[in-house]
Amino acid sequence: MSFLGLLTTGCAAYVPGGSGSHGIWADDTDDFGNYEEPAIYVPEEGVPDEYDLEYQWEQMAPEQPAAWSCYLSITFNEDWHDDVECSNGIDFDRPYLREWDGFVTEDELMQSALEYENALNGG
Repeated sequence: MSFLGLLTTGCAAYVPGGSGSHGIWADDTDDFGNYEEPAIYVPEEGVPDEYDLEYQWEQMAPEQPAAWSCYLSITFNEDWHDDVECSNGIDFDRPYLREWDGFVTEDELMQSALEYENALNGG
């Protein structure tokens, strides 16, 4: 019997439109039947909006640009001179290395890529 009493008293708090009903079960009217406008979040001027995606991106962005890194990226165009790609995470560059060399090995290409990478990074 006491279980039935607990069950019925627990449900009485969620009567729609009743006095004190709030939350998802409320019908957005006050005790006098007047419609209540839901609150809308509007950030103050000059204060960054923490929900603004551009603001969040600016907070995550690094202050200094990332370093350039060069890696082997074969083009399959039968020309080994352009089989290196360099990137700093945003920009990409495919340099044409060792123009003077008629036959380029992978080791020579990667040595030139390392030199090019150092030049891009200001070193």
